[in-house]
Amino acid sequence: MSREAVEAAAATVGSKVIYTGAGATVASWLLSSEFGVLAGLLLGVVGLLVNIYFKRQENQEEHLARMRKLARDSDRAPLDFRKADE
Repeated sequence: MSREAVEAAAATVGSKVIYTGAGATVASWLLSSEFGVLAGLLLGVVGLLVNIYFKRQENQEEHLARMRKLARDSDRAPLDFRKADE
Protein backbone atom coordinates (compact mmCIF):
# COMPACT_ATOMS: atom_id res chain seq x y z
CA MET A 1 0.00 0.00 0.00
CA SER A 2 1.37 3.42 -0.91
CA ARG A 3 2.11 6.14 1.59
CA GLU A 4 -0.58 8.39 0.13
CA ALA A 5 -3.18 5.65 0.54
CA VAL A 6 -2.20 5.10 4.18
CA GLU A 7 -2.39 8.84 4.90
CA ALA A 8 -5.77 9.15 3.20
CA ALA A 9 -7.10 6.19 5.19
CA ALA A 10 -5.76 7.63 8.44
CA ALA A 11 -7.35 11.02 7.74
CA THR A 12 -10.66 9.31 7.00
CA VAL A 13 -10.44 7.31 10.22
CA GLY A 14 -9.65 10.51 12.12
CA SER A 15 -12.80 12.16 10.79
CA LYS A 16 -14.94 9.16 11.67
CA VAL A 17 -13.50 9.07 15.20
CA ILE A 18 -14.46 12.73 15.64
CA TYR A 19 -18.06 11.98 14.63
CA THR A 20 -18.17 8.87 16.83
CA GLY A 21 -16.87 10.85 19.79
CA ALA A 22 -19.42 13.59 19.24
CA GLY A 23 -22.24 11.06 18.96
CA ALA A 24 -21.11 9.22 22.09
CA THR A 25 -20.90 12.49 23.99
CA VAL A 26 -24.44 13.53 23.05
CA ALA A 27 -25.89 10.07 23.72
CA SER A 28 -24.15 9.85 27.10
CA TRP A 29 -25.31 13.32 28.04
CA LEU A 30 -28.87 12.34 27.25
CA LEU A 31 -28.48 9.20 29.37
CA SER A 32 -26.73 11.14 32.16
CA SER A 33 -23.61 8.99 32.00
CA GLU A 34 -20.58 10.99 33.09
CA PHE A 35 -18.14 8.30 32.01
CA GLY A 36 -19.72 8.15 28.55
CA VAL A 37 -19.48 11.91 28.15
CA LEU A 38 -15.80 11.88 29.08
CA ALA A 39 -15.10 8.93 26.77
CA GLY A 40 -16.91 10.69 23.92
CA LEU A 41 -14.96 13.88 24.47
CA LEU A 42 -11.71 11.92 24.56
CA LEU A 43 -12.58 10.16 21.29
CA GLY A 44 -13.39 13.48 19.68
CA VAL A 45 -10.10 15.05 20.77
CA VAL A 46 -8.09 12.03 19.59
CA GLY A 47 -9.81 12.13 16.21
CA LEU A 48 -9.15 15.84 15.90
CA LEU A 49 -5.45 15.41 16.71
CA VAL A 50 -5.09 12.62 14.14
CA ASN A 51 -6.81 14.77 11.54
CA ILE A 52 -4.59 17.78 12.29
CA TYR A 53 -1.42 15.67 12.10
CA PHE A 54 -2.20 14.21 8.69
CA LYS A 55 -3.45 17.50 7.24
CA ARG A 56 -0.20 19.15 8.33
CA GLN A 57 1.82 16.37 6.66
CA GLU A 58 -0.20 16.80 3.47
CA ASN A 59 0.30 20.58 3.48
CA GLN A 60 4.06 20.24 3.98
CA GLU A 61 4.35 17.81 1.07
CA GLU A 62 2.32 20.11 -1.19
CA HIS A 63 4.51 23.05 -0.19
CA LEU A 64 7.71 21.15 -1.01
CA ALA A 65 6.26 20.07 -4.36
CA ARG A 66 5.44 23.70 -5.23
CA MET A 67 8.90 24.84 -4.18
CA ARG A 68 10.53 22.15 -6.33
CA LYS A 69 8.40 23.16 -9.31
CA LEU A 70 9.35 26.80 -8.82
CA ALA A 71 13.01 25.80 -8.56
CA ARG A 72 12.80 23.88 -11.84
CA ASP A 73 11.10 26.78 -13.59
CA SER A 74 13.41 29.50 -12.31
CA ASP A 75 17.19 29.98 -12.44
CA ARG A 76 17.08 32.24 -9.37
CA ALA A 77 15.47 29.62 -7.13
CA PRO A 78 17.26 28.47 -3.99
CA LEU A 79 19.86 25.85 -4.79
CA ASP A 80 18.74 23.36 -2.16
CA PHE A 81 15.37 22.84 -3.90
CA ARG A 82 17.02 22.38 -7.31
CA LYS A 83 19.36 19.74 -5.90
CA ALA A 84 16.53 17.89 -4.18
CA ASP A 85 14.84 17.32 -7.54
CA GLU A 86 17.90 16.11 -9.43
